Amino acid sequence: MQKPPSKDFVTRLSQLQIPPRLQWSSVFEEVLAGFTSENKEGFPILSEESFFTVLDEVPHLFVNGWLNWTVIQNYKKILPNMIGFSSKEKTSLQRALKVVENLIFTAAITAPSDLWILNRLLKIHKKMGLLEPFLRGDWVDIDKITEHYRLNQERYFYDLEFFCSRGLIEWNTKKTQARLTPSPSTFRLYSEIPVSQGLDSEDWINVLGRFLINGDNDLRRKIDSYFNFAVKPSHKRDWVPDHFEVELGARVLLLVLALRSLNLTSKLSKETLCLDALPHLSSGLISTLTFSGLVDTQLKVTATGERVFQRGPGPFGIIYAYLPYLNQHEKRLRGQSAGEWVERGKNVSASQDANNKSFKKIIHSLHQFQEDHQYKLNVFIEHAIGEGEATRLHYLQHKNESIDYIGADLEDAAIEKALENQKAGRLPPQMRFVRQADIGKPEGLLAQLKKWSLSLDHGVMVVGNGFHEVRQQTNDKMITIFNKYCEAGLVLIFTEESGLNTDDLLETGWNTYHAGFRYVHDISGQGLRPALSRKGYENQRYTWKKCLALSGYVLLSKYTTKSRSIFPHPKSDGYNPSISVNYFCIPQKLAVKLNILTGSHNSDL
Repeated sequence: MQKPPSKDFVTRLSQLQIPPRLQWSSVFEEVLAGFTSENKEGFPILSEESFFTVLDEVPHLFVNGWLNWTVIQNYKKILPNMIGFSSKEKTSLQRALKVVENLIFTAAITAPSDLWILNRLLKIHKKMGLLEPFLRGDWVDIDKITEHYRLNQERYFYDLEFFCSRGLIEWNTKKTQARLTPSPSTFRLYSEIPVSQGLDSEDWINVLGRFLINGDNDLRRKIDSYFNFAVKPSHKRDWVPDHFEVELGARVLLLVLALRSLNLTSKLSKETLCLDALPHLSSGLISTLTFSGLVDTQLKVTATGERVFQRGPGPFGIIYAYLPYLNQHEKRLRGQSAGEWVERGKNVSASQDANNKSFKKIIHSLHQFQEDHQYKLNVFIEHAIGEGEATRLHYLQHKNESIDYIGADLEDAAIEKALENQKAGRLPPQMRFVRQADIGKPEGLLAQLKKWSLSLDHGVMVVGNGFHEVRQQTNDKMITIFNKYCEAGLVLIFTEESGLNTDDLLETGWNTYHAGFRYVHDISGQGLRPALSRKGYENQRYTWKKCLALSGYVLLSKYTTKSRSIFPHPKSDGYNPSISVNYFCIPQKLAVKLNILTGSHNSDL
């Protein structure tokens, strides 16, 4: 670890008066002058103290994020020629600038989906009278509220746990009582949020899509009545969302998904004049774009805007697919039955965007494994297929090889998208598909493969974020599922997001989108699992690694790849899991056949 910069570092940074000067510029300079280092992968990191200073005192959502990014760029311009600063100080400053820039970019992508969920839930709770008890400032007894309002206790607990993970409420030790946090935003949010209006339930992806194509005036009026909302920004500094951010974030998600559905996001690169790419814009949409910092005052796409248009549709689409659950949420809260399912039809493309980077790593690892062990592949299966992105990437490199390509999914919408890609030449012409294939019921897929007389001794199955969707998941159930794929002889490579607890989520602020991701999976009966075991949490869900080991799979760390870690600072207990992991697993019998020493490969991730 390197020594902290000299004590007068912050004073000299302050004297530079880097524009634009913001209300929190002096605090920002303390962060930039604070301790920095690099983690074992070589990525820059801040101190824990500096990270929490950013969370609590440096506004970095939406237009504030863009303003901070502008300050960072102005520092970068002069950094090489800064007089009166040592090379060590310049190196430390460069690291700090990089970390904060990443925090800004990440928040721009992760916050809107959480804010969209908050927007829906808080308005439902307001309608049901569930916010009023919290406005009295005292501890609220959850059992009494549940009994008084005749609530489904499990569903209500999921809501409260989500509110807690976003800094709105805090629990007592036993989680029997809760109250509003002391953030200045929370009381105003609970007081001001209105009950859900008709426009909140509009199919905005469809409405926006039609308007962006033809500029219809009736649609313009409808859009402006919703997107020109009356709430004004507050002057709070901490990361806890206020009413303005909750309303704005929901609209950002809807607009970006509508643009992605029309394939317009690819046209919105940095410095692009928005009106050139989007000739039909209403005043409400322009306000949303400017307040969110996606475009500047000249309506040119900002760096944060480019990032959101490129990478936002993936996580936005994954969360928005749970709209049917949120549409039925009031009924569920009241203990009434409601039939709902994840609606992926309109969001297959968006969800696929989120997996593209992981699939590239997976295909590279598979290629490396084959080279290292002279492993010839005969069958390539992509389950939870989406548009078939993993297959497309693999097929590009292996068009001349004799490989049976199989696509499987539970939902017809995904299979239809894959068939469209096959007709367009993006997927293998001989590729076959298995419909109604539940990843949690391997026997269905395996039976069809047997009918086709396919040997799986040299087969691989790739899955992008599919196993957590197994319903009513238990440790034993997950182990059994893995065991069936293992006994069939399949090499298994799958991506999964790391499950985080509420304390983790509070400590990350907007540095992941896992709060909303966890919530929608909780209410739909699905199960995220942790990537790492942790002392004190042994009785919760097993890690993916433990489930694999107990099923007969061997996890090969050499070919297992990870995304960045959750926290951009070192933790005192060393706990810092990756946001997602691409698990590379082979059956035990194959490990023996290839003479792979499991002890050296199956190490901690």
